[in-house]
Amino acid sequence: MSVTERASDPLSDLRHHLIDNGYTPIPVRGKRPVISGWSSMQPDHQQVEHLVRANPDHTNTGVLTGEVVAIDVDVLDEDTATQIEALVLGLPGGDRALRRVGRAPKALFLFRATEPREKRVTEKYHVAGEVAQVEVLGTGQQFVAYGIHPETGAPYSWTTASPLDVALADLPPISPEDVDHLILQATELLAEVGTPLKSPPERRERAEAGASSFWREVNCAALERPEQWVLDLFPAARHESATGAWRVSSSQLGRGLEEDISIHSSGIRDFGVERPRTAIDLVSEWGGAPTPAEAALWLCDRLALDPETLGWRTRTVPSISYTTAAPPVAANDNHPTGPELVSSGDFVRGFVPPDYAVDGIIQTGFLYSLTGQTGSGKTAAALLLAACIALGRDFAGRETKQARVFYFAGENPDDVTMRWIGLCHALGLDADDLDVHFIRGVFSVTNFLDHIRTEAERLGGVGLIIIDTTAAYFTGTDENNNVEMGAYARQLRELAKLRWRPAVLAASHPVKNAAADNLQPRGGGAFLNEVDGNLTLAKRGETSAMHWQGKHRGPDFAPLTFDMRAIEAPTLVDSRGRPIPTVMAVPVGDDEVTQRADAASQDDERMLIAIRQDGSRSLREQAEFLGWTTADGEGNKKRAQSSTDRLKRMNFVVHELQQWRLTKRGEEAATEAAGRIAERERSAKCAETLIAGTHRRRGRTGRRTEPHTTVTGDEIT
Repeated sequence: MSVTERASDPLSDLRHHLIDNGYTPIPVRGKRPVISGWSSMQPDHQQVEHLVRANPDHTNTGVLTGEVVAIDVDVLDEDTATQIEALVLGLPGGDRALRRVGRAPKALFLFRATEPREKRVTEKYHVAGEVAQVEVLGTGQQFVAYGIHPETGAPYSWTTASPLDVALADLPPISPEDVDHLILQATELLAEVGTPLKSPPERRERAEAGASSFWREVNCAALERPEQWVLDLFPAARHESATGAWRVSSSQLGRGLEEDISIHSSGIRDFGVERPRTAIDLVSEWGGAPTPAEAALWLCDRLALDPETLGWRTRTVPSISYTTAAPPVAANDNHPTGPELVSSGDFVRGFVPPDYAVDGIIQTGFLYSLTGQTGSGKTAAALLLAACIALGRDFAGRETKQARVFYFAGENPDDVTMRWIGLCHALGLDADDLDVHFIRGVFSVTNFLDHIRTEAERLGGVGLIIIDTTAAYFTGTDENNNVEMGAYARQLRELAKLRWRPAVLAASHPVKNAAADNLQPRGGGAFLNEVDGNLTLAKRGETSAMHWQGKHRGPDFAPLTFDMRAIEAPTLVDSRGRPIPTVMAVPVGDDEVTQRADAASQDDERMLIAIRQDGSRSLREQAEFLGWTTADGEGNKKRAQSSTDRLKRMNFVVHELQQWRLTKRGEEAATEAAGRIAERERSAKCAETLIAGTHRRRGRTGRRTEPHTTVTGDEIT
């Protein structure tokens, strides 16, 4: 998203600025976010406005920790807080740590992790009548960086520079060893000035257990051998060799808390709810066991224990999974429970092959992802496709099948609205005449399916459904979780199964740090396996190219090229009457693509020679030297920038210390370029000579004469 496309409200601006500085902003209500899956969020610029609108009560802004390390001195006694703060400032780089205050004398300090890991804490102590603790926040947690403190009613403040001033990369680094040493020092100090906070007494077994030792025996056996059942219950649990504990993070449980569950031979503790738990508790809550008895029997089965030897009279082992137990299915002895075996003739009888919504590219009844980096033009291309399908017009030179279109505008409906207004104006279309229907906002596709079907019936069917974007309509907890994203893709496929067999196109964000040759949708192989094709949109200099990667059911096709052109419309103006530009996708023909590529190649050759001659010139100066000027006569910096960007991608040039320099490959390329330039100049000179000779002969004879000329190398005969 370009700066001009961003929302201008202060909250969005703040979060955009944090992203620019390398931080991950998290919407927060009070002190904590109440958003499913927040701990795995990686919002980009396009998602900022959506998160602001979707969570209007989350007006505070947190920063995700992990790469960021936040040392929280949660101490209200001023003398003790000052002493612990001195320990923090004594760390390597501690004098450069950023300092935030919410409720003084409590303070929080920011560092950059050399090795991200989970949080570390001291025990809690009573100091001067208040609870005191030091926490070092780590992976999957957050702290409030900006907003109003819910207890003081005053804004959080930074007594030093803040994350808006200092990029994440410029924070002082801190190692795990330094963190552990600080925790040890802080613990010794708190123990010296305070008294340990007593742990709440262990909860007794449920009343229904009576005097029986069965429940206690099962729980004790489970603590002695956690390796035999923990991973069956929590597949993502991690064993910490240093402490011997098994840790299950709240993000893995899909709950909006920061703290983990710890399973150790000395006991089980859920730090998210601050109370001890038993193994039976965990199996009941997270394994889907309908009763404590079935939870205990499941543990006995995993531990290879006979319940009767522990005091149990009967034994029925339930089936328990990490999510929930499946509901029982009634027996049916009259019909097979799976699909029937059919003959070859029955298998093909009545089959209707899919048609094409876009000839050779998008088939009806199929599900496609459209994956592209931010700024590649996914929304612009999707809107152009919607208009072309609704009108039955060619899409970038490809025939389309005219049909009704549903467009789910979930990620940024205001931006979609402006782009649609601009597109209709640029193409001379009346929005009232287009058979395109929009749904604003996000919802569960599964829960909304009946409504979509009803609306399609009312309107007379649908031929194309566009989802903008998969992230906006994802209701799970982790977009990078293969299992969740595979299930999500199957939900989206239900749209393609509507009786009109519409094509479904889901605009998708790529995996993190994706390059142009690795535009795979988030969700790994599970999501890709479920779609019929992954169309891609990749930036190529001034244009974006639509092709496919990873999977495409159908014949290959040549990339479709688009300009992402800034446009204006009479109705797109601000309160002062100034035009608000928006963007539309404009197809670029094959001939023009070739011409642009040739022109760009020649620009790059000349730029290589110019840099070899003098790499100290600025881009504007290089443009002036090469004769690339704008209408006002100044050097065309944009043209020079495009050329050097291409050369950098090819590893021909580098820019270091305000100086352009050719790499070894660049030197070789420059030598070859000089030869090609000389050859073109010789060819041009030859052509001029031929034309001049023809004119002279015509002048002597007074009639047209065809020249008999042979060109061989540098010679003309």
